[in-house]
Amino acid sequence: MATEVKENVDIGEYQYGFHDSTDKYVFTGKKGLNEQVVAQISEMKGEPAWMRDFRLNSLKIFNEKAMPTWGSDLSGIDFQNIHYYVHAQIVRKKAGMMSRKKFAKLTIAWEFPKRKRNISQV
Repeated sequence: MATEVKENVDIGEYQYGFHDSTDKYVFTGKKGLNEQVVAQISEMKGEPAWMRDFRLNSLKIFNEKAMPTWGSDLSGIDFQNIHYYVHAQIVRKKAGMMSRKKFAKLTIAWEFPKRKRNISQV
């Protein structure tokens, strides 16, 4: 399968064309990076207070530091124009045991776990 690679792409557009469909998002956080956004993300993820405090402290350090001058030019990044958290709809499939037939299709010998146990007992 050939992939068409775009040569000139704008910021926000992925060069190879792959992206998740935005209609599956059940929550999209506000754009930008500030204390309220970080606290909201932490709350949405159900994180403990110490993790929220760690993230807020990291944000404070990030804001105090200058952008690096080495490497690529990062001056074009608008950190206030990014959604830092989106929550997609979760579809869970019922987990079940892998059948012997499916296991054999994976070309893994069914008896391997038994042989491995025998080897480790020697």
